[in-house]
Amino acid sequence: MSFNFENVDTSDFVCIQLKDSSIYYGQVLWVDEHGNFVDAPADPSAVPNVRRVRNGIGVQIYPNVGEDDICRYEGYWDMDQMNGIGKCTYPDKSIYNGNLRNGVKDGYGKFIWPNGDTYDGNWKDGRIEGGGKFIHHDGNVLSGMFKNGCYHLSDDTYINPFLSKQEIDTILRRKKDIALAKEMTKKEKLFIFEKAEDYERAAELIKKSNLNKRVPVIIASRESYKGKDDFYENIAPAMNKKIFEFDLRKAAEFKPHEEKFRKYMNGVKKSLAEALMTDQIFCINIDDTDIHYEEIYDPDLREIYDANTFPSQILNLEELSKPEVKNKVAVDTEFRTHMKTNNEYNIVIWSKFKVDSTLEAKKIIEKFERRFSSILPTLKLDLIMLL
Repeated sequence: MSFNFENVDTSDFVCIQLKDSSIYYGQVLWVDEHGNFVDAPADPSAVPNVRRVRNGIGVQIYPNVGEDDICRYEGYWDMDQMNGIGKCTYPDKSIYNGNLRNGVKDGYGKFIWPNGDTYDGNWKDGRIEGGGKFIHHDGNVLSGMFKNGCYHLSDDTYINPFLSKQEIDTILRRKKDIALAKEMTKKEKLFIFEKAEDYERAAELIKKSNLNKRVPVIIASRESYKGKDDFYENIAPAMNKKIFEFDLRKAAEFKPHEEKFRKYMNGVKKSLAEALMTDQIFCINIDDTDIHYEEIYDPDLREIYDANTFPSQILNLEELSKPEVKNKVAVDTEFRTHMKTNNEYNIVIWSKFKVDSTLEAKKIIEKFERRFSSILPTLKLDLIMLL
């Protein structure tokens, strides 16, 4: 669909010079001050009170134009507006042939750029939008749906059609690399979930997690019936270390009683100092069946943080390894003189939370996150299931 001026009957055309110095040659209508149509040629007395509006077929040439303006338009007009099929020529010799609505490209049309790029398809409000075909001057063809001037390649990928095939391929490779990097980052942020068939394997996974500056959460599968005591008795020899416990529920129970809480946390401070300074295992027990409550209650680890006894960096191994943090823990204990630069201690979390081991890993992680994300910084955790 294109406009061709060659066979147009010009017998009723008039020539008008407008205020912007453009020249219009084409059909017009006469309209009075009330907007009514007037047959001015038949009623010369009405001429002083009417104005001519471009309507029908006509050509307009614009002498003073900007880079993106039309310098010549030939086609259909409707009450002084370019409406319908027309041909637009621009200062850079670009050509649009197609439908316009109120002066802008809208509907079906073909645009040819001076460098040889062409687009043949749908437009909306002056933009390439809808079904169409873009042929780049390097021969690359993009055929399909466009939106807001871009080619819709896939669900979440839009491509600038004016780019060469080589440039598009580079962008797509980069996008793929970025997606892979994001996926890796996402996986790093989520639980690294593994199952341990024995305590030797559990020990390897605990060390691996801590080396990655993460803290493993140890749970037992529903089928294994393993408990905290069983874990303590077996993991210490498997790692050739002593294990020290901080019972979060017990601390929460003592919190309202100042003396009990202070005495308990001083013991925790000493245990943590020994674990950090002599490279032992410090286990945060977040779910002890020995402590009973009238209702289900999961203490928030943040309720217990104290810079001088139990630092907030306990689950941030990069921060915990800093001398200033360890110093605060070791002060006032016999381990204050054991300061060292290596960090071969292990921090773990024990939970009695049990899940069916036959579930998909994703489901197990989702269940754990729903249960504990409110009390633990899950972005820093891995998950290890004892079978």
